Amino acid sequence: MSTNETNYYVEALFQQSIDVDMDLNRITVYANLLFRNLSRESLPSPSITLQVTPTSALISGKILSPELVQAVGVYTRNGKQTGWKFTTSDWFKEARADGKYHIEPIEDLTLHPGVWGELKEWQVEVDIDALQGPLSIQGSVEVAEQSFPVMNPIQVHFNK
Repeated sequence: MSTNETNYYVEALFQQSIDVDMDLNRITVYANLLFRNLSRESLPSPSITLQVTPTSALISGKILSPELVQAVGVYTRNGKQTGWKFTTSDWFKEARADGKYHIEPIEDLTLHPGVWGELKEWQVEVDIDALQGPLSIQGSVEVAEQSFPVMNPIQVHFNK
């Protein structure tokens, strides 16, 4: 590593609650991903990857498809858009293939030292009959080619 490169440090964790609905035969995980800059430098453009298995699980919530950002994006008081979007238009097809959801901020985001960021109010749903093992949700925050895994990945085991 050259002296011009910066080592970033990020702490990331999930907040979650789980609902098992036997009438609908479905498990839903309601979650937020919180992350904090533990570096001495500001974090430029952090992005997030969520890995969900089984791949038949559906993710929804306050993450927009790129083509919907202009139409339904959330605006701040100063007229800028804020929030999170999937990185590609083919996000659904890609996630069905490998279970990975790549997410980035809608606006330029710089996270200053000691400050928390969050990807909030999203959920993962899966039909109980689709489970061959646990419902698993891993996550990581990526900054400048460094990846920081979530400290508390989610595992939901359900015996039928």
